[in-house]
Amino acid sequence: ATARSVLTMELLTNHVPCDRWKQCGVSGDVLALRLNHFHLRCIFLRGLFHCDLHPGNIFFDPHDEGRMALLDFGLIGEISENE
Repeated sequence: ATARSVLTMELLTNHVPCDRWKQCGVSGDVLALRLNHFHLRCIFLRGLFHCDLHPGNIFFDPHDEGRMALLDFGLIGEISENE
C-alpha cells in the first residue's frame, strides 16, 4: 500500500521472494540465468547496475520461470563508456 514512506508503483500477483525458489519447485539454474541476463543487459546496454540486490528485492513468478520482478531501485550505479 502507498503511505508517507512507501510508494507503490505496481501490484505483483503470484510473485514470491527469490529465497523461496526451492519450495516452489523452480529451477535455480533458470533463475540464475534470468538474473544474470538482467545484469548484463543493464550494464552493457544501459550502463547501469542495481546496487542493492538481495533475496528480499528479487521476486519471481513460480508459474512462469522467466518472469522476475526487481524491487528497490533507490541505489543505482552508473558506468560510463570510459570506465
